[in-house]
This record gives sequence, C-alpha cells and structure tokens, in this order.
Amino acid sequence: MTSGVDPQLAERLAQTNANVRASAEEIGDRVRAKSREITEEQERMREAAERHSAELDRQVEEKKEAAKNQWNARSEQDHTMRFGDNEEEHHAPPPPQPAPYAMPEPPAAATPPAEARRGRHARRAVDDEDDFSTTNWLD
Repeated sequence: MTSGVDPQLAERLAQTNANVRASAEEIGDRVRAKSREITEEQERMREAAERHSAELDRQVEEKKEAAKNQWNARSEQDHTMRFGDNEEEHHAPPPPQPAPYAMPEPPAAATPPAEARRGRHARRAVDDEDDFSTTNWLD
C-alpha cells in the first residue's frame, strides 16, 4: 500500500459517493417527474379556463342579443302619443256622468237678516276710521 490510505476508508468513501450520486439522481428524477406533472396540470387548467371564458363570452353575447331583440320587439309597437282628432278616432267617448246631487234648500230663517251671525274670526265693524287697532292688515 503505497498511497497510505486505509483501504476500508477508501471503500466507505467510494460507497458514500455512489450512494450520494444515486440519491441525487433519484431526487433529480422525482423533481423532473413532478415538474412534468405540474406542467401538465397547468396546461389542463389553462385549457379549462379558456373553455370557461369562451362559455362566458357566449353567454354574454346571448344576453346582449336577447336584450337587443327585446328592445327591437318593443320598438315594433307604436308608442307615439297623438293628440287631437286622431286620438278621438281610437277611443270611445267617455260614459255620461251622473247628475250631481242637489242639496235641498233650507227653510227660510225666521230671524231677520239684519245682523248676520259672525264667525269667530270675522271682521268687526269699524266705527272709527282712525282707530288702527281693529284693522286687519293681512287682508
């Protein structure tokens, strides 16, 4: 043995290096597989999102078309206001109104009408033209 290294130690080092390389290769394979799996899942999700977006776009277009058709259907009817002779042709005359109820005349009062009964806020007769305390200035 000329190298001076213990052969068991060299063997353990070689074995450890082989195990590390094998573990690294296995880890690399798992990472690549997981990466492919994630990429495929992302592609499926992207395609599903595109289909969903296309479906939503189609629904929006259908709603716009339905609203447009509904608006067009409304405009086919004539909502123009016409006044004058044309209006009378389309509508029957209103039914006659019943005569208003006539109040019977009260019997003639036995009291002379010289001094009529005044209400609570009735205007009082003014004796003095210069007495402004009895003048209602709001009239």
